Amino acid sequence: MSKITYIILVFILVGLNSCNLFYDIDTTNVSVVSTKPVIQVLGDEIQSIKVGGTYQEEGCIVSVTADSTDYPYEYIGAPDVNTAGFYIVTYTAVNGFGWKSRAFRSILVHEGNSGYSDDIAGNYESGIIEDLKKRSSISKYDVDGFWYISDGYGQLGTKLPIIFADKGDGINYGIVPNDIPDFGLVTGTAVRNSLMNSFTFSLRIEMLDGSVLNQSFIWKLKLN
Repeated sequence: MSKITYIILVFILVGLNSCNLFYDIDTTNVSVVSTKPVIQVLGDEIQSIKVGGTYQEEGCIVSVTADSTDYPYEYIGAPDVNTAGFYIVTYTAVNGFGWKSRAFRSILVHEGNSGYSDDIAGNYESGIIEDLKKRSSISKYDVDGFWYISDGYGQLGTKLPIIFADKGDGINYGIVPNDIPDFGLVTGTAVRNSLMNSFTFSLRIEMLDGSVLNQSFIWKLKLN
């Protein structure tokens, strides 16, 4: 056998053996997690509780694959039902690749009708130049003490609905966190000026690229 023929046979044998190595690998039960955990908050995500009432933490379900719904999570921010205020429970889960997800539950602890009985519903506008002003409206949300503004973002081209609640003094309001697809996570506060019939929304927006945008917008009641 010539030297060249021998070398060719060696390469053929090595190649066949390599193929067998690949085909012997069983990938039936191999699962690669490449997405963020999915968090499903159990129970109502927006709640209203009278001072002295009861809060039951219902937790959440976290899944990292189609077959996994019992992934561990952490949560912080349990409300004090004996103290009026606006509370946010934050649920956090991290998969094995370090991908993190969050979900939220917003709770208003109130003293009956006092502290949030003022009617703030109406049509509002934001901006100085008349032709460029944005219009929006505030109405009652379907949970006691919570309100809804159809667009709380004072810039043209983006519509951002916001749910918010009076913390109990008729001045300071908490904003329900809103994770908007293709935009980012919106949190923040609102302050009411009853003399000016206006609200100042201070928003913190965690953009999808990881950057953070802080902006404030003033919405004034349109009287005519």
